[in-house]
Amino acid sequence: MGGPPGSGWTDVLKDASSDSHLVQFYRDDGFLVRAVSTWTGHALIGGGAAILIGTPAHRKALQGALARDGFDVSSVVQEQRLLLLDADATLGRFYRDGHSDPKAFKDAIGEAVATARGDDEERPVRAWGEMVNLLSERGDSQGAMAVEELWNGFLRSQDHLRLLCSYHADPFDTSLYASKLRAFTHGHSRLLPVEDEEFLEASVQVAMRQVCGFSEAEALRSALGGRAVRGLDLTMPAAQRLLINMHHVLPDYGRKVIERAGAHYRAVVS
Repeated sequence: MGGPPGSGWTDVLKDASSDSHLVQFYRDDGFLVRAVSTWTGHALIGGGAAILIGTPAHRKALQGALARDGFDVSSVVQEQRLLLLDADATLGRFYRDGHSDPKAFKDAIGEAVATARGDDEERPVRAWGEMVNLLSERGDSQGAMAVEELWNGFLRSQDHLRLLCSYHADPFDTSLYASKLRAFTHGHSRLLPVEDEEFLEASVQVAMRQVCGFSEAEALRSALGGRAVRGLDLTMPAAQRLLINMHHVLPDYGRKVIERAGAHYRAVVS
């Protein structure tokens, strides 16, 4: 699917003034490419620059998406308003043997940002990266969190720089809530968990009524829907926050609701 009415993420990614460090979960490369090309395209349209730090396959797919959206990719690359960097090679410049080097990180990312800005120090730059996803897929969650902290420190030192990170993660996988969620959301200001946020809301509502019954579901929604989640101080869809709270407060019900919501969501959104 390509940008349904319930895709609240599109407005978030087009907006040049909101969150400085966003994180996206994606189950399939289609959502990844649609989100990152939206993020990148609106930087380029506004005269800004973009830095894409990804795998070869994702960089190729993103160049194709930008071309289909009407961008002359070779021109913006030649102008150095679009930088295409390899995630593994860039990670290797500052992360070795399970340890990150803050100075080497600052040198590597600072060099890319300076190149993208060129002679205009005020030029807005949007970065996207999946270095943290590479670390996560290698089983190095602590390393991923350390790199997120390096990004946050760098973002605080830069005006007009924003970052989108992408993790290959299924928001309807109960193991995510048991172990990986805090690592994946660490240091971010906003979570984009699914492509269709309105249908996420509908799917969670259906699942809660199936698992808990109508009146109990409404009572739980009222009690847990707006409840803060300790250690997860970031903006996210209300339905996603409800799933997290259900899993933490009522884990047996929570697992069932997450599984039912996922089945309902995937039956329609594919």
